[in-house]
This record gives sequence, C-alpha cells and structure tokens, in this order.
Amino acid sequence: MAGSIGPLVAADEFFNHQIVETHASVLHSDYSWTEKVCGMACARDGSLSVNFGFGKYVNRNVVDGYGGASRGVAQWTVRASRALGAEPNGIDVGPLRYEVVEPLRKVRVALEPNAAQPLAYDLLLEGSVPCVVEEREDRRTLTGFRRSTDQIRYHQAGVVARGWVELDGRRLEVAPDTWIMTRDHSWGLRPSVGAPLPDLQPDPMDTNPPRVFAVWNPLLFTRPGATPTPSTSTTCCTRATAGGTRKSRAASNSRTGGASPCSASSRGCASIRATSGCKAANSCSR
Repeated sequence: MAGSIGPLVAADEFFNHQIVETHASVLHSDYSWTEKVCGMACARDGSLSVNFGFGKYVNRNVVDGYGGASRGVAQWTVRASRALGAEPNGIDVGPLRYEVVEPLRKVRVALEPNAAQPLAYDLLLEGSVPCVVEEREDRRTLTGFRRSTDQIRYHQAGVVARGWVELDGRRLEVAPDTWIMTRDHSWGLRPSVGAPLPDLQPDPMDTNPPRVFAVWNPLLFTRPGATPTPSTSTTCCTRATAGGTRKSRAASNSRTGGASPCSASSRGCASIRATSGCKAANSCSR
C-alpha cells in the first residue's frame, strides 16, 4: 500500500525539501511541535516600545499571534488566532501581518487598525548583524523515556529601517537613528503547548516546574556617533537565572569582524529589555 502524502503548499515549489514529505507536514507528529517568531522594537529613549509574536502549530492546525505596545506603565495588546488550514502558506492572523522581505536580514511586521485597541503599526526591521543560533535545547522528562523539548532558535538585533506607529490617534514616524529592534525565530518540540494530555502520568518537571527568574537580554553595540549597520555593530545575547548560572558561546561574525556570543536556551521567555538607551521591557512566549 502506498504511503500517505501531505497536501502541497507554496513552499513545495522551491528546492528546500529535506525529508520525503511535503512542507505541509513536519518531522514529528507530536502535538507540541511549534514554530514561533518573537520580537520587539523600541525608541532609544525608552519612550515607546512595540512587540509582536506569531506561532504556527502544524499538528494542531492553529496559527496565533499578538501585537502590542508599552509606554511607561501602560500596555496595549491585540491577540488573534485562526485555523492553519484556512491559509497554510502564511502566518498572517487577524489584523497581524508578517513578511520576510530579505531572508535572515529584513522582515516587515504590521498590525492593521482594529477594534480591539487604539494601536496600529507597520515596521521594516533590518538586522545590523548576522543571525546567531543558540545551542540546541534538548531535554527529557525525569523518567528519560520522552523528549519534552527539542528545539533550535536564532536571534538578530538591528534597527527599524522605516515605518510608523499609531497609538491613541497619534501617528509617529520611526527611523533607524532613533529606533532599534530584536527578533528571534524558533522551531521544534517544546513543553506546555496546549492542555496537558489527560491520559499521561504527570511529569514532575512540567507539573511542578522550579521557580526560576530568567532574563533574556540582547545587546547591540555600536561605535559612538554611528547608526547601527553591519560595519559598525556587534551583538550578543545573554541569559541569566536567579541562581547565577550563565551559559554562552561565541559565533563568528564575518560582517563585523568580531564575535557574537549567544547563550544557551532556557525554558520559556522572560522579559526582553533592549539596550542603547531603551528602558521598556516586554514579556513574550518564545
């Protein structure tokens, strides 16, 4: 009997196949398989911060996303969700839009005017340094029989090449000399996706996770007086816990001639705090 084949999607037209399957399917049938992007952009003076995230859950037939902003102690958030099968070739959801303009260099993210919040934006994010890959996160349950986490993630820091933000009826044009950005992209198996399966013995690590304070802190360094560009910038990602542990590794940065240390992954995403004068912090599900 012939084996099953997933439906054709737009990505199948390109020469990127790595397994005998269409791009409609992923390697694992585990319901926790997730692909996500998470990012933020903010004014250097900390006056306004914008954040966004998209999630694609192939084995659950779900796409979801959020877009928000924070100013001082005030926060505005728009969330949306839809069936993946309704449009399998993209992750646009509700008023949220995501477009890869130049792979590994430029992405466009937009939140269209909506009834949920007085917030809209359209931003072109451009990396000032190459994307940096974290160490692979590979964890098992305490029994060792099941892999609860198996995912990879890359980061990029840079500037907002152009765009605008509209909040409470006031429109603000943004530019690379006044706004910076960070973003990441991850995929694989991760814990705490959806409701726990009712017929499985609870794993102590998932049902009673240790209390950990974690900070994910991307840093973008530029030469004094220079606008962040591939020739003037370098970046690093640090991750620290309440216990004081910290893992990092260096990766070659051919565009700056320096090194970009990036820490190993930890579960979930704590707060993002951008540097270069930006004091706004935003939480996200990475």
